[in-house]
Amino acid sequence: MINLAGNPDCDHAIRRELKEAGVDLVFHERRSTHEVPASITGEILEGKFTFRRAWYYWVVSGDVNIETARKMYADESRRDVRVAGHCGSPPPDDWARPTEKEIKSVCQREGVTYDLLKNCRYVTTYHIDTQEGLNFFVKSVTPAPRSEVSHGS
Repeated sequence: MINLAGNPDCDHAIRRELKEAGVDLVFHERRSTHEVPASITGEILEGKFTFRRAWYYWVVSGDVNIETARKMYADESRRDVRVAGHCGSPPPDDWARPTEKEIKSVCQREGVTYDLLKNCRYVTTYHIDTQEGLNFFVKSVTPAPRSEVSHGS
C-alpha cells in the first residue's frame, strides 16, 4: 500500500482498495483530520467492522471473536494483518478482551463454569498492511453464504 499521509487525492486509492476487498464505501461530507485526509471510510456487516485508512495501512475496528482471530493468526503468511496494530505480530490471545482473568471473575460472581465463557473473547482492533491482507481479513470475518439446498420433487 502506498503512503497516503497528507495526500489530498487519497480518496481514489481508498475507493480502489476498499472495492477490491469487498468493503462497503461510506462517504463523509468533511475530510478526516487524521493523518490521511480522507472523505471515505469503509464498513462491512452493517457497520460491525469499520475501516479507516492510515498512512500505509488500514485500521479496522470491530469485534473479531477469538476463534476467528486464532484462525487468521494460524496463517503465517498473513503477518500483514496485525492484532491491535502490534508490529511484533503477537497471538490474538495476548490482546483479546475480556481477559481470562475478567472472564473468571464473571464466572465466579455469576456461578457460571469457565468452559461456558472461555471463548467469549474478542480482538477489537487490527492494522492491515497490504491489499492481500485486507482481502484476507474481510473474507475471514464475513460469514460464508449459505448454499442453496435442492430438494427433489
